[in-house]
Amino acid sequence: MFIKKKTYSYTDNFGKRHKIKVSPEDIVCVPYATADTGRKPLRIQNLCKLMYWETYNSVNLRSMSIICPYKDNLVGSKFTQDEILNMAISNDTLQSIIDDFKTHEGEYSW
Repeated sequence: MFIKKKTYSYTDNFGKRHKIKVSPEDIVCVPYATADTGRKPLRIQNLCKLMYWETYNSVNLRSMSIICPYKDNLVGSKFTQDEILNMAISNDTLQSIIDDFKTHEGEYSW
């Protein structure tokens, strides 16, 4: 079985579009900002929205984001795609946090 390589396209400074094939091992994920998720239950759990660039040879391929636990050193670090996906909170976990908050909302104090 062959690993399928992803194809990305980008526009150079002269307006010409280029397509490049990149293997997942060659992609570097570079976080550039953290943001509040806008959801009170997630703030209580110290979760943030982490925005990052997928880069290849200093070319930004695309901007992505995940919801993950907040850490002081996230921005400015570099990760592989696998590392960043392992940091992400699953949809099921997010839903259980929100459901738990709705059940116990009166117990939380700010």
